[in-house]
Amino acid sequence: QEKKAMLNKMNMVIGAFFSETGGELLRQLTAFNGKAPELRQILRPETNWTAEDFRQAVTQATALKPELDGLRGDLKGLRTFLLSRQDHLLRLLESPNLLEHERFTDILWAVLHVSEELAARDLSQPLPASDMKHLNGDLKRAFERTTGVWLDYMRHLQTTYPYLFSLAVRQNPFAEKPSVIVT
Repeated sequence: QEKKAMLNKMNMVIGAFFSETGGELLRQLTAFNGKAPELRQILRPETNWTAEDFRQAVTQATALKPELDGLRGDLKGLRTFLLSRQDHLLRLLESPNLLEHERFTDILWAVLHVSEELAARDLSQPLPASDMKHLNGDLKRAFERTTGVWLDYMRHLQTTYPYLFSLAVRQNPFAEKPSVIVT
């Protein structure tokens, strides 16, 4: 009972992350991904998805091996967004429930690292190839870790809070044109 209550609290923290930062982060990182069209086909949860559908999505997304390239997207825009969310991310790290969820802690560290790397660079000038390679690795790490937990969180919402799941499906950060309008 106590473990279930703690997991529920942890999912509330994860939900706050995706509501305030993670959804938009995934949307922005997808712009850097050369395999975005393929990912959009895989990461389209529907209200009728089964546990097996979620497992297949994880397997297919992992096998796809995302290719993030800082030259494809808007690094300045990503930096601005992450810096505007830095306080939120640091507050999430203060949650005592994080001790029970190592994967989520890894997301926060990966995202904060990307934020710090981007803040430390002059993005008005082309970056050396070595810097771009380093940043691409950081972007990929943040993307992969966030995507996996997003799918787990979507499954949690579907089984526990179907009304929140319905909204999350319509706001899918991987959708080309997400819409909250119920169709």
